[in-house]
Amino acid sequence: AAYFSPTMLSGFISLSQILMEFSGKYMILPVFLTYMVIIYQNSSSVVDSILLMCIALGCVGAGFYIRKKALRVYGLVLSLLICGKLVLYDFAGSSTVMRTIMFFVVGVIALIIASIYIVLEKKQEKKELESK
Repeated sequence: AAYFSPTMLSGFISLSQILMEFSGKYMILPVFLTYMVIIYQNSSSVVDSILLMCIALGCVGAGFYIRKKALRVYGLVLSLLICGKLVLYDFAGSSTVMRTIMFFVVGVIALIIASIYIVLEKKQEKKELESK
């Protein structure tokens, strides 16, 4: 079971206020979801990694949909950090079967993120050049 203390909630509220001032309201949901996955007491760090990669995928897709570069960059940086976490932390404590599943799932999500970014960035650049 997860335990959310008032201190954690107040920390999130102050973090969201800072993000609203600098980045816009669109960053609140991804940061909140990332924060909740990190503080949730789960028995498996592999599940956390997969959830965070899904959040990164959503950020990249939503960043192109609403045309916000900061959201796309957040998704890319999050996916990079999760790949590092997999190699440095999750790999050491997992069985061979879990390693295989983990690298397959996260690898597929990373490839989807890369392909979405490449295709949509080219389309966006083409639209910007046509509009000028």
